[in-house]
Amino acid sequence: MRVVIAGAGEVGRHLAKMLSRERHDIILLDPKEENLAFAKTGMEILPIVGNPTSLHDLENADVRDAHLFVSVTTEESTNITACMLASNLGARKTFARINNHEYLLPRNNELFQKIGVNSMICPEILAAKEIVAAIRRPWTRQYWELFGGGLILLGIKVRGEAPIINRTLVELMQHDKKNASKEINFTLLADIGQPIINQTASKEEIKEALDFFRETI
Repeated sequence: MRVVIAGAGEVGRHLAKMLSRERHDIILLDPKEENLAFAKTGMEILPIVGNPTSLHDLENADVRDAHLFVSVTTEESTNITACMLASNLGARKTFARINNHEYLLPRNNELFQKIGVNSMICPEILAAKEIVAAIRRPWTRQYWELFGGGLILLGIKVRGEAPIINRTLVELMQHDKKNASKEINFTLLADIGQPIINQTASKEEIKEALDFFRETI
């Protein structure tokens, strides 16, 4: 996948490195050449000096061929403008870093879709959610929600003699009052590479979840 990332700050650099390791074609755009120096040390990242709100610089970064355009500079207005321009130039999907959580309200989704901003993320909200999740689930090491919360993956450490080994969460929670609705639709208890599946989700959902799980651990 061809990804153009605007903004070589801490977030942009981390994202570029992570996606590069997954063998995506990464172009990193930033107006300051010194911010791009790390990308010249043998990494599979193409650094380009340019302004993400300049049509000329976006075209120079081949945004029209991008499967994904991500703008994560520290300036919210820059990120939104860059995504609007990238979308109009031909980028298939755009992703903007924002500070105003009001933009994430469902009633505003259609507006941003129309102007070319497909997805947005607010780091402050994510950090708050991570803290709350850690407080609510201190027993989990990893926690992912997929398909809007319809599919949940948990990473936990289980001792060898634990009675829950090789048992599904449905079995373990069948007498739990909190699970009276029986809404658990997928469980995975496994050693790495040897999943034990309670298959009540579709095959496509299970495959996507397992791919995500293996890439993350």
